[in-house]
Amino acid sequence: MEIAATGLVLMFLFSGLMKICTFLGYCVGKSKVSESERFSKKTGMCLPNASRIVFLAGVIEVLGSFLVLRGIWSSKKNISDVKTGSMILALFTILATLLFYVYPFKVRPFLANMTALSGLLLLPLVCGLKH
Repeated sequence: MEIAATGLVLMFLFSGLMKICTFLGYCVGKSKVSESERFSKKTGMCLPNASRIVFLAGVIEVLGSFLVLRGIWSSKKNISDVKTGSMILALFTILATLLFYVYPFKVRPFLANMTALSGLLLLPLVCGLKH
């Protein structure tokens, strides 16, 4: 169960760390269009503010991932941390999906995010069953 939960949140942890590193200027693999540029184009926000929002999104992703990982890997198995972390990541996923994939509707990314969302919503229940 710990390995499955870790696999579920690794995507968010990696994504969050990449957003933070990009904001701080330590981008490892630079794509053609940064997340900040994509967010700026989608929302009409100026690039410096979009970069700050994307950085904050990265911090939220890392925080949620950390809570889930701490909850499942600590010796006390804190289900409260798992629940809080998974709800943070679920809310993040809902907002990102609404912003980027609903209009215009993009089927594959939308379904991928709904799959991740389903796993996040089930995670506290599955972790609670074990204890």
